[in-house]
Amino acid sequence: MFTLPARPLVRWRGWVIAAWAALALLFAPRATHVQRVLAVRGAFVEATESARANQLIKGAFPDPIADYVAIVVHGPVAWTHPAFETVLDSLSAAIGRRPYVEGLGAREAGIALDERGRVAVNERFETSVPGVYAIGDAIPGPMLAHKAQEEGIAAVELMAGLAGHVNYDAIPSVVYTWPELASVGLSEEDAARRGLEVRVGAFPFMANGRARCLGETEGGVKVLADAKTDRIVGLHILGPRASDLIAEAALAVEFAASAEDVARTVHAHPTLPEAVKEAALAVAKRALHI
Repeated sequence: MFTLPARPLVRWRGWVIAAWAALALLFAPRATHVQRVLAVRGAFVEATESARANQLIKGAFPDPIADYVAIVVHGPVAWTHPAFETVLDSLSAAIGRRPYVEGLGAREAGIALDERGRVAVNERFETSVPGVYAIGDAIPGPMLAHKAQEEGIAAVELMAGLAGHVNYDAIPSVVYTWPELASVGLSEEDAARRGLEVRVGAFPFMANGRARCLGETEGGVKVLADAKTDRIVGLHILGPRASDLIAEAALAVEFAASAEDVARTVHAHPTLPEAVKEAALAVAKRALHI
């Protein structure tokens, strides 16, 4: 059985360890977390423009991580800073993830790997060896179960001569912290790199009736729409049930819906999805409840 230390320190720079840090905070009230939200994904920080985005997990130390030195000794962890120091029971640090392709016989079969050790595939998910296909964490792209599932379906459809396809811009990402973070499509930074001008609409959960009833009013919804066509190119959420709310956003991106399409769609009241509608209305500066 895993025993959570009473005073763990979790140093995180990615979304996986961020979720673990949130769990530690729930079950170990004396936990200390050092975080750098910018490393989770630029879209999340851009999406929220909230103080909570820079203090996602309530911790005792300010940014940046580079200001600290962690000294691991036999037993507790001494965490020092120019201004103070403390001793904790453990230190957890995320080092990132990489594809696990060992033992698959890929190299022995002559399957080409890229510079990061991922299996190289073409647009049909076929490897350098004809008739051998790869999907999911073994190939480039976000390491997400739902991404792998869609690639598996598309790969089999293509094998059968059907029109399989995965729209990578419509794959949602979720960080299971508290509050939750969810994102689909482009961030403002992504749009700028593509030379795409966007209009932005935002709506806070503080102004959403259901969020107020739940007592979870932190965060909000942010919609990015193409300035010329009004097509939704990105949607980002920080707040209650963001992992559920992002499904509507993924559908909007997949179907190339406009912000007006979502804004004119009737949303039941009182519900959290009303915040998505209001953010879409805000793209045209027409939000009703702020």
